[in-house]
Amino acid sequence: MHQRVRIATVLLTGILSSTSFLFGQTKMVPSQTNILKRIASQPYVLMNANNVTCWVRSDGYFPPLVNGNWNGEFPKHSGVGAVYQEGIVFGGKVHDGLYTDSIRVTGDTYFTGMQPGAIRLDGAGNSIGADDPNDPSVRAFAIRPDMPASIQDDTTKWPDLKEDAASFFQKSKDSVSSQDINQIAIQYFKDWNEWPAAKGAAWFVDTIGIVRTDAAYDPNNPHDIPGIPDAAKTIWFVCNDLSALTTAQFAGSPPMGMEEQVTLWAFHNLPDPLESLENVIYKQVKLIYKGNPGAVGNARIDSMYICQWVDGDLGDGTDDYGGCDSALNLGFEYNSSAIDKVYEGVGLNPPALGYVFLQGTSSYTGNQSDSAIIDCQWRKGYRSNYGTPMTSFFLHQTGTTNSDPDIGTYSGTLQWFNVFRGCMFRPQYPDGVPICSAYVYSTDHHIVTSYCFSGDPSTDEGWIDGLDLAAGERRFWAVHGPITVQLHDTAEVALAEVAAIGANNIWSLLVLKNEVGSAKFYFNALAISSSITTTVAAISTPRSFELAQNYPNPFNPTTTIRYEIPISCRVSVKVFNILGQEIATLVNEQEQAGRYSLEWNASSEASGVYFCRFEATPISGTNASFRGIKKLVLLR
Repeated sequence: MHQRVRIATVLLTGILSSTSFLFGQTKMVPSQTNILKRIASQPYVLMNANNVTCWVRSDGYFPPLVNGNWNGEFPKHSGVGAVYQEGIVFGGKVHDGLYTDSIRVTGDTYFTGMQPGAIRLDGAGNSIGADDPNDPSVRAFAIRPDMPASIQDDTTKWPDLKEDAASFFQKSKDSVSSQDINQIAIQYFKDWNEWPAAKGAAWFVDTIGIVRTDAAYDPNNPHDIPGIPDAAKTIWFVCNDLSALTTAQFAGSPPMGMEEQVTLWAFHNLPDPLESLENVIYKQVKLIYKGNPGAVGNARIDSMYICQWVDGDLGDGTDDYGGCDSALNLGFEYNSSAIDKVYEGVGLNPPALGYVFLQGTSSYTGNQSDSAIIDCQWRKGYRSNYGTPMTSFFLHQTGTTNSDPDIGTYSGTLQWFNVFRGCMFRPQYPDGVPICSAYVYSTDHHIVTSYCFSGDPSTDEGWIDGLDLAAGERRFWAVHGPITVQLHDTAEVALAEVAAIGANNIWSLLVLKNEVGSAKFYFNALAISSSITTTVAAISTPRSFELAQNYPNPFNPTTTIRYEIPISCRVSVKVFNILGQEIATLVNEQEQAGRYSLEWNASSEASGVYFCRFEATPISGTNASFRGIKKLVLLR
């Protein structure tokens, strides 16, 4: 079995008539009058552990089940959302001796090119077909660690499931019935007992906390916990592209012989300073090249790409902007104005939405000085293929001449392959027009990049949305690649969906970027300790003095100031104007070692530059005092 490549992404079949699709600017969605959700092995699963929710099907399809307009809610129970649909799309040049068309692309957008189930192998490791997608065991699984099968017969030990049932059935908590709760509970117990660890679903032993994906899981062992350590909920499913009919309806290409395993997880009720993870859904995608039946033994895929596709509708999706932050490996959408009429209708400011690559693919080197994240753990002997996992980004406006890739015809495959490699869809591969040369602003300013709309909207600097395109519906493609995989190699990537709401549209984007930083830090922390709360405990006491830059900055009218002290100190935090006059004393007292945050409300001050001075004098010992100063910008 080859071990040359590991590729990791954290993200998230039916027939064409059952999926959503889009022509021009009109989105066609399935009727909402008889939605089959996921009770007693029905097809849909809901991630609803925290403020961000999403529906997903066992073939990787993310349907718009919230009022027919959004894939999930943000915030939960608001009845509005930020994502219409999303999905993973992948493709490359396949050399398996079976088809004349070597470039193949499939995945999930408004259409699905995947079917539920794993690819089966014989004793020699040869592909012999796929699981029966109609088998009851071929489904999406969802578990909560506080709903083990051992408490099924003792309802006094059940957690409060009203909120869970309310978001699932899309009703108020007051209208949730005991029957609703029982249906939710029965499915959790069933999935705990039947958790498909033997197929690759993650689990761990609670006394160790290390993620495992082997068949040793025992649902009757109280120490064996399905899912990701400390996650409030974990979803897992597996799908494949072996159905030629299903794959062809996506973009017209033959099957690749790829198995896709997806794990979603989210955290809830975490200790400080983890509150921002309430707005994050983590996603891991493993693409396992098992091959088509009859493929040659040395089959491979080169120039392979993995893409996170997103159609974000921030409430009213007709007034959105988008862009990317290549340093954060982030693609995002935000509102073009300070008010979104849909979010205003529920008393909220417009949100911002992002998908961030946390981890790209890695290759096996055998060198113990190399290391990379594999299955939520740092592993020696692997090396990341790219220093920046998001290797290109493309933003598209609905209704423009550069429409979506063709559907159900091979030209669609060639168009998808073009955007993977940083070109416009048309002219299709092997021709190609670089994305940066197709827009007026980037051309006039001689911008050569594979990251379109990579400027900073908070400062109006660089190539930002709105210069070339009018506000409207947006879709974006965040891409990783190219890579090469051999038969039986696994490509694993990790991402996160992150949402945020700030004081207005730009503040929402700034808060989003801050939350992305937290999401990345704690994903790496999980890989180091296999327990996010263990890592937080280990870092709870600072090792040095620090005054962090306030956030947001610029601000209006409030900003957060954070500082750290490693020992008990007399602490002073004061704000001065540009003339050196003291205008506010925020802290003047003795404090224990720890991390602190406070808010300064400058509503009575004029726009301009201010300075925050932090002084910490140890209570005992010979340690010298620490002083730090940061510049604050109040911008009205």
